[in-house]
Amino acid sequence: MKTLEKKLRVGILGGTGMVGQRFISLLADHPWFEVTTIAASSRSAGRRYEDVAINRWKMTDEMPENVKDIIVLDVNDIEKVSGSVDFVFSAVDMSKDEIKAVEEAYARTETPVVSNNSAHRWTPDVPMIIPEINSAHLDVIPSQRERLGTKKGFIVTKPNCSIQSYVPIFEAIKEYGIKVGLAIKPSTDVRFIEPFLDDIDLVLLMSVEPGYGGQKFIPTTNLRIKELKELIKDKNILISVDGGIDNITKSMVEEADILVSGSYILKGNYEERIETLK
Repeated sequence: MKTLEKKLRVGILGGTGMVGQRFISLLADHPWFEVTTIAASSRSAGRRYEDVAINRWKMTDEMPENVKDIIVLDVNDIEKVSGSVDFVFSAVDMSKDEIKAVEEAYARTETPVVSNNSAHRWTPDVPMIIPEINSAHLDVIPSQRERLGTKKGFIVTKPNCSIQSYVPIFEAIKEYGIKVGLAIKPSTDVRFIEPFLDDIDLVLLMSVEPGYGGQKFIPTTNLRIKELKELIKDKNILISVDGGIDNITKSMVEEADILVSGSYILKGNYEERIETLK
């Protein structure tokens, strides 16, 4: 990995919590970044980081020596924190509205904010980045800067852990010319798929809770199909429905492109039952 002549000074917002500790652990001996500032709640402010965090240290590796003597700052002392760093990683534990306000306040001091939090994941001009996949989404930052009134400050966030895990798989699958599908449970908001609309070819909408066969069809599935179609609009994405599909419930999912039926077909004359579903 290429090294820099001078490392960038990094601040960790929420540095005493588990995610903050993970940032500190990952950045130990990093060739580009050096943790120089740690901010947390007012309860921890003014104390050595080791004194605050040693009894709650959850990482498997030892606390890095270079952070032990750092005096923890109050995360709400935004001018003081931002004045000592080149950018911050945010892992604060607050309500979503408080997180949004704090992160935007840091950005307005011309401090870039890389957030681990979910608060800004639905903010239209805050890119949600997996660098290997969608770095082009950083192009929205000028619009964000215009809204915030900044020249250098901005916020980027990351997707949740599950998305980080399987989105790279999409790219690997597509390299082999294979189509990509995404399944969502009845309890999952259909908007969950919105970040993936440019990457998938099919949505499998479960009309029963996954786990075992023979369950009854959930009637509200037809409304979810309508929501999906509105979300997908003119994109070439197929909608498939799976769960409780039979000769009666099929009329409730007419707007779907593909019907998946198991128990209904297998518990009778399969040729006749397939015909009733056409």
